[in-house]
Amino acid sequence: MRGQQCVHGSRRALQRVFLAQPEGLQVTRQASPWQCVHQLRTAPQRRRFVTSTPFAASKKEDIDQLEASMKAEEKIDPRYTTRAYQEKTGRARYPQDYEITDPLIRVLDGGTIEGPLNTRFVMSKLMDGESLRMVEPYDPGNPKERIPPTYALCKIIDKNEAYRQAKELKEKKKAQKKVKTKEIELSWGISENDLLTKTTQIGNFLEKGNKVELTLGKKRGGKEVAAKAAAGVLARVRQEIEAKNGMEIQKKTTGEVGGTMKLFLEPKPTPTTKQGGAKTAPEDTGAPS
Repeated sequence: MRGQQCVHGSRRALQRVFLAQPEGLQVTRQASPWQCVHQLRTAPQRRRFVTSTPFAASKKEDIDQLEASMKAEEKIDPRYTTRAYQEKTGRARYPQDYEITDPLIRVLDGGTIEGPLNTRFVMSKLMDGESLRMVEPYDPGNPKERIPPTYALCKIIDKNEAYRQAKELKEKKKAQKKVKTKEIELSWGISENDLLTKTTQIGNFLEKGNKVELTLGKKRGGKEVAAKAAAGVLARVRQEIEAKNGMEIQKKTTGEVGGTMKLFLEPKPTPTTKQGGAKTAPEDTGAPS
C-alpha cells in the first residue's frame, strides 16, 4: 500500500535550495499583535530609588521623640480631664460634680489640699447644698524627664453662696454697661439760681449711676469775670456736688480757674454690706468720740 505523500515536502525542499539566505544574515520574524502586547506587559521596568520616603524621619532623634510622645500619650487615661482636652472641646468651664470623670483628684476644702482621693468617695461625702467643682485640670507630667503627673484640683463650695456671687457679678456687669457720661456746661458768670438748677441736674444724673463731665468756661460775648469770682463759683460747684452725693475725680481735672476747666464727676461708692443687707459698722479704735 502506498503511503500518503506530504503536500509541503517538495515545496520546502525547493525553498531551501533556490531561496537560501546568505550566511550571517538572520531572519527576523514579525511578531504577532498578541506577542507585542505580551512583550510590553512583561518588559522589565526601571526601578527608581529615592533617598527617603515621605513617612520616614530625617534624624534618629526625631524618631526617638516621636516614639516617646506616642508612649506618653498611650499612658494617659482618657478619663482624666487635661488642659489640652479642655481647649480642644472649647468648653467654657471645667467639669463639676458627676461630670468629673477623673478616677483620682485632689480636694481643696477649708484652705487645705488633700489627696489624691477617689472621686466617687469624695462625692459620697458631700453634704446637702455642697458641690464639687474642678479648678485645675489633670497634668500628665513628662515620663521622659521623670516628671510625675499632677491630679486635678477640685474645690468643695456652697451652692447658695456660689449662686449669690454669680448673681452679684452679673448685676455688676449689667450696671457697668448702663453707665453713661452726661455733659454739662457752666459759665464763670452764672447766676445763683442757674447754678442751683445745674447742680440739681448733676445730682439727678449721679443718683441714676451716671457719670458727669462738667465744663466751666467763659460765656461767649459775656463780660470778663474776675479770678476771685471764678474761684468762688468753682467752690460753690464743688460744695453742691458734695451735697448731691457726688465726687470729683481729681486726677482727671484739667484746665485753670477763669479759663476752660473740666471736672469729671461720678457717684460715691455705696458702703459695703454684710449678708442680710446690714451696713458694716466702723471699727472701734478705742479713741474717745
